[in-house]
Amino acid sequence: MYRVIEVSQMLNVSKVTIYKKMSALKEEIRPFVVKEKNVTYLTEEAVALIREQLKQHGEQAQGENLSSDYLELKEKFEVLKGEVEEANSNLEFEKQGHLNNLLLMYDYLQTVKKNKEDRLKSLRNAVENIRLTLNDIDKQIELFDELNQQSS
Repeated sequence: MYRVIEVSQMLNVSKVTIYKKMSALKEEIRPFVVKEKNVTYLTEEAVALIREQLKQHGEQAQGENLSSDYLELKEKFEVLKGEVEEANSNLEFEKQGHLNNLLLMYDYLQTVKKNKEDRLKSLRNAVENIRLTLNDIDKQIELFDELNQQSS
């Protein structure tokens, strides 16, 4: 005995097509159908009846199968489309986060650079003040030496 899904795969049609054929063959197929715990099982005889019905209406069954396949593919496409949109959204969010981090880092580095420049300027001023002080000390030493020489 086969489950409906197994018969649909064997005959390359949808489960809906199998149920429709079972409905069309209601009286003929009933003795060959067993239901256990909400699962429908079909005997070999039932499969043969459905196969024969599909052969008689081959184009119709194929069309139903294509329609079922189309709907299944469309559903899969919509799922994938949603996943792609979600991935794009996540990427955009991550990109924005990285840009914000880079801007914060840039601002921080600009502040560090300004502090270093200010410190360097302060050190240059200190060096210049020391140089001027040394020049003044040199002049005072010269004056002191001159005064010493004149007094001796």
